[in-house]
Amino acid sequence: MIDKGPIFNDKGQLLGYHKGLFLYTIGQREGLGISYREPLYVIAKDLEKSCLIVGKRDDALKKNILISDLNFFYEGYKNTEMIVKARIRYGMKEKEATIKPISSDKIELIFTEPQFAPTPGQGAVFYKDDMVIGGGIIQEAY
Repeated sequence: MIDKGPIFNDKGQLLGYHKGLFLYTIGQREGLGISYREPLYVIAKDLEKSCLIVGKRDDALKKNILISDLNFFYEGYKNTEMIVKARIRYGMKEKEATIKPISSDKIELIFTEPQFAPTPGQGAVFYKDDMVIGGGIIQEAY
Protein backbone atom coordinates (compact mmCIF):
# COMPACT_ATOMS: atom_id res chain seq x y z
CA MET A 1 0.00 0.00 0.00
CA ILE A 2 1.34 3.39 -0.97
CA ASP A 3 0.54 6.18 1.48
CA LYS A 4 0.21 9.40 -0.44
CA GLY A 5 0.42 12.63 1.49
CA PRO A 6 1.06 16.37 1.56
CA ILE A 7 4.20 18.27 0.60
CA PHE A 8 4.89 21.24 2.88
CA ASN A 9 7.63 23.83 2.71
CA ASP A 10 9.72 24.54 5.81
CA LYS A 11 7.23 27.27 6.81
CA GLY A 12 4.29 24.81 6.83
CA GLN A 13 2.72 25.99 3.57
CA LEU A 14 1.00 23.22 1.58
CA LEU A 15 2.62 23.02 -1.87
CA GLY A 16 1.16 19.81 -3.26
CA TYR A 17 0.93 16.08 -2.71
CA HIS A 18 3.46 13.27 -3.02
CA LYS A 19 2.91 9.76 -4.37
CA GLY A 20 4.49 7.89 -1.44
CA LEU A 21 7.41 8.79 0.84
CA PHE A 22 9.49 5.81 -0.27
CA LEU A 23 9.78 7.42 -3.73
CA TYR A 24 11.76 10.40 -2.37
CA THR A 25 15.15 10.82 -0.75
CA ILE A 26 16.66 13.59 1.36
CA GLY A 27 18.32 16.11 -0.96
CA GLN A 28 16.20 15.18 -3.98
CA ARG A 29 15.27 18.08 -6.24
CA GLU A 30 13.88 16.50 -9.40
CA GLY A 31 10.53 14.77 -9.69
CA LEU A 32 8.74 16.49 -6.82
CA GLY A 33 5.83 17.51 -9.05
CA ILE A 34 5.54 21.01 -7.60
CA SER A 35 6.39 24.47 -8.92
CA TYR A 36 7.83 27.18 -6.78
CA ARG A 37 9.67 30.47 -7.26
CA GLU A 38 13.00 28.84 -6.39
CA PRO A 39 14.44 25.32 -6.53
CA LEU A 40 13.23 23.11 -3.67
CA TYR A 41 14.86 20.04 -2.18
CA VAL A 42 13.53 17.31 0.09
CA ILE A 43 14.83 18.26 3.54
CA ALA A 44 12.79 15.86 5.73
CA LYS A 45 10.21 13.10 5.73
CA ASP A 46 7.62 12.78 8.51
CA LEU A 47 6.84 9.07 8.43
CA GLU A 48 4.09 9.26 11.07
CA LYS A 49 2.09 11.90 9.19
CA SER A 50 3.23 10.80 5.70
CA CYS A 51 4.44 14.37 5.00
CA LEU A 52 7.26 15.43 2.73
CA ILE A 53 9.06 18.62 3.81
CA VAL A 54 10.88 20.69 1.18
CA GLY A 55 13.12 23.74 1.44
CA LYS A 56 16.08 25.57 -0.06
CA ARG A 57 19.37 23.79 -0.70
CA ASP A 58 20.89 25.43 2.39
CA ASP A 59 18.16 23.80 4.50
CA ALA A 60 19.58 20.39 3.54
CA LEU A 61 23.06 21.27 4.85
CA LYS A 62 23.89 19.60 8.19
CA LYS A 63 27.06 19.46 10.31
CA ASN A 64 26.06 16.95 12.97
CA ILE A 65 25.10 13.36 12.25
CA LEU A 66 24.06 10.61 14.66
CA ILE A 67 25.56 7.27 13.60
CA SER A 68 24.63 3.81 14.91
CA ASP A 69 25.27 0.16 13.94
CA LEU A 70 28.97 0.90 14.31
CA ASN A 71 31.70 -1.30 12.95
CA PHE A 72 35.27 -0.35 13.82
CA PHE A 73 38.27 -2.42 12.78
CA TYR A 74 39.95 -1.58 16.08
CA GLU A 75 37.55 -1.68 19.04
CA GLY A 76 39.46 1.09 20.85
CA TYR A 77 38.33 3.61 18.23
CA LYS A 78 34.68 3.18 19.21
CA ASN A 79 35.11 4.99 22.54
CA THR A 80 37.68 7.58 21.45
CA GLU A 81 36.99 11.14 20.38
CA MET A 82 39.13 11.83 17.32
CA ILE A 83 39.44 13.82 14.14
CA VAL A 84 38.88 11.73 11.02
CA LYS A 85 38.04 12.07 7.36
CA ALA A 86 34.51 10.87 6.64
CA ARG A 87 32.33 10.09 3.67
CA ILE A 88 28.51 9.95 3.80
CA ARG A 89 27.67 9.20 0.18
CA TYR A 90 29.14 7.27 -2.72
CA GLY A 91 31.58 9.31 -4.81
CA MET A 92 31.90 12.02 -2.18
CA LYS A 93 35.39 13.24 -1.35
CA GLU A 94 36.36 12.58 2.27
CA LYS A 95 35.74 15.58 4.55
CA GLU A 96 37.20 16.41 7.96
CA ALA A 97 34.99 15.57 10.93
CA THR A 98 35.20 14.77 14.62
CA ILE A 99 33.89 11.52 16.07
CA LYS A 100 32.33 11.94 19.54
CA PRO A 101 31.24 8.75 21.30
CA ILE A 102 27.71 8.92 22.74
CA SER A 103 27.22 5.33 23.89
CA SER A 104 28.66 1.91 23.14
CA ASP A 105 26.69 1.74 19.89
CA LYS A 106 26.31 5.40 18.82
CA ILE A 107 28.57 8.27 17.90
CA GLU A 108 28.06 11.84 16.80
CA LEU A 109 29.94 12.74 13.63
CA ILE A 110 30.56 16.50 13.52
CA PHE A 111 31.80 17.84 10.20
CA THR A 112 34.00 20.93 10.03
CA GLU A 113 31.80 22.21 7.17
CA PRO A 114 28.09 21.46 6.66
CA GLN A 115 27.39 18.55 4.30
CA PHE A 116 24.56 18.29 1.79
CA ALA A 117 21.69 15.97 2.62
CA PRO A 118 22.99 13.38 5.08
CA THR A 119 20.30 10.72 4.73
CA PRO A 120 19.06 8.36 7.46
CA GLY A 121 19.66 4.76 6.49
CA GLN A 122 22.74 5.53 4.39
CA GLY A 123 26.24 4.51 5.36
CA ALA A 124 29.03 6.64 6.78
CA VAL A 125 32.69 5.61 6.48
CA PHE A 126 35.56 6.92 8.63
CA TYR A 127 39.20 7.22 7.55
CA LYS A 128 42.42 7.84 9.47
CA ASP A 129 45.65 8.37 7.51
CA ASP A 130 44.00 7.17 4.26
CA MET A 131 42.88 3.89 5.86
CA VAL A 132 39.30 2.87 6.57
CA ILE A 133 38.91 2.55 10.34
CA GLY A 134 35.17 1.95 10.51
CA GLY A 135 31.68 2.99 9.62
CA GLY A 136 28.03 2.94 10.58
CA ILE A 137 24.51 3.87 9.55
CA ILE A 138 23.17 7.44 9.59
CA GLN A 139 20.24 7.71 12.01
CA GLU A 140 19.67 11.45 12.08
CA ALA A 141 21.23 14.70 10.87
CA TYR A 142 20.93 18.11 12.53
